Amino acid sequence: MKLVILTSDIIDGRIVTQALINAGRDIKAIVYEQKQKGFKTRIKLLLFLLLRRLKHFSYESMARNKGGILVKAVTDINTKENVELLKTINPDLIVVVGTRKLQREVFSTASKGAINLHSGLLPFYRGSDSEFWALYNNEPDKIGVTIHYIEEGLDTGDIILYERQIVLPNDTHSQLRKKNIILGAKKVNEAISLIESGKSPRVKQGELYAKTYRSAKNDDIKSLNRRRKYWIKRNSKIKRFGNDSVYVKEEVARRPLVDFMAGQQTDYSHLFCLRIDADEFHDETFNDYIDLFRKHGDAVTVFFNVHSFLHAKDKIMECKNMGLDIQSHGFYHYTYSDYASNRHSIRKAKVFFKDLGIETKGFASPMGRWNTNLMMALEDEGYEYSSDFAYDYLGLPSYPALRGRISEVLEIPIFPVAPELFFQKGACDTREVLKFYKQAIDEMISCALPVIVYAHTSKFLEIPGMLNDIVEYAVLKKGLRPLDMTAFSDLWRKKFTYKQDMKIDESYIKVPGDCFLGREASVGTVRAFKNALKKALDFEKLTPDKELCCSEPRKTFKKILRKVL
Repeated sequence: MKLVILTSDIIDGRIVTQALINAGRDIKAIVYEQKQKGFKTRIKLLLFLLLRRLKHFSYESMARNKGGILVKAVTDINTKENVELLKTINPDLIVVVGTRKLQREVFSTASKGAINLHSGLLPFYRGSDSEFWALYNNEPDKIGVTIHYIEEGLDTGDIILYERQIVLPNDTHSQLRKKNIILGAKKVNEAISLIESGKSPRVKQGELYAKTYRSAKNDDIKSLNRRRKYWIKRNSKIKRFGNDSVYVKEEVARRPLVDFMAGQQTDYSHLFCLRIDADEFHDETFNDYIDLFRKHGDAVTVFFNVHSFLHAKDKIMECKNMGLDIQSHGFYHYTYSDYASNRHSIRKAKVFFKDLGIETKGFASPMGRWNTNLMMALEDEGYEYSSDFAYDYLGLPSYPALRGRISEVLEIPIFPVAPELFFQKGACDTREVLKFYKQAIDEMISCALPVIVYAHTSKFLEIPGMLNDIVEYAVLKKGLRPLDMTAFSDLWRKKFTYKQDMKIDESYIKVPGDCFLGREASVGTVRAFKNALKKALDFEKLTPDKELCCSEPRKTFKKILRKVL
């Protein structure tokens, strides 16, 4: 099959061209647009030569080594002269790597059309710097390469094949670009073989999630670099949320990623979820929650803690029968520091739900705590997403850095203040608490963030009614679109079209004010010492002695502490 390569004076074109020559492809011509090579570009070329990614510095030397290949340098690949040249060659297929947008007169000269190597996953990342923008948007799972047919739109043609890139936590967008070039050269060769055999698929691109990006600017790169320092290393702090009249304290991520997202474009604002953590079963109030779920079920996800509902399975089944989104809050209401203990509690809960005919793929850690051992246990049990505000809150989902790689479990941030926390401090003005939540919803809307609030199934009689008012304010008054957290996870992963062809609003993120983002709170010395000691010892009394899964020395120490304390 006769090939013509249309490319530019860039590394990408050289890598792909050399790969096709090495594969013995019948290349008739290489037409490339000349670009001014700066000092950095020349250094990169030399590095690629030293690393044996390239055997030749120029297209001309590649052609001389192979023989029988016409090489032509041009300033604009779309000129009439080049169109006439292509007509003379009469290629079967044109391979495009890194040119300007081609006119139809150019790419229609080949009998089998023209294919393009795009260094990004289509249709999600069209245009420039796809690797950068995928990192910027917290979507490393959207980094990879796509081989597609060329048509008049920019990166809009039918997809032949694609492959995701393996992304490591310390990978920069420049490093990922290099990795994609190598991967892309391999996939171009595969695509040519498919076309040659007549087995090439032509998959239409879905337009709902299609987006075109510009080249990244220096300010964009600086913003991403600042955020990534905190993304890789996560730790938590106790913060105060609220104002002078109503406030609570909660342990959350020390630096939420939204702190670095000002100005970032998002498609996920104007969505509303209500997360309910069913930590405890209270017979006197739970039926009021059932009524709430029945009324607003399309916005609700309930994370059941199994141990607390062992004697109230009928309530879980009632929720299941109404079609409610039911997910896991673990078997024991505790987030352990070691892998084995976390996995034991997670697996035990999963088996419990499975026996009830419920497949869980979402998790919310007890007390909102987070650690890498928890993430590894969730991965190994097949969970797709979690929601832990000690990792992140009030922002967009992300995939955590996890011991030299990136986790497959998506973390979904929420507004980390539960209304019953205000009542735990004693009597409080219900109207003031409701007013605070309405202000919080307004703030999230104005900052272009998805509105995800949460509460517990508590003993306080005021909470179910207050949650009803919160949902109605968000959905009826503010016009937010209700969906449960599993649907939101699927929407983020682009597996699920919510309400078919739903128009998602594009807007720009702002950082919420301190009242809602939280301010670091002072903690007494004694309390701070006790908290640190409990964390260090991983001390808890919920897990029966016979089910302790930690190391033998820690297991022995825990048993002794339980008797002493």
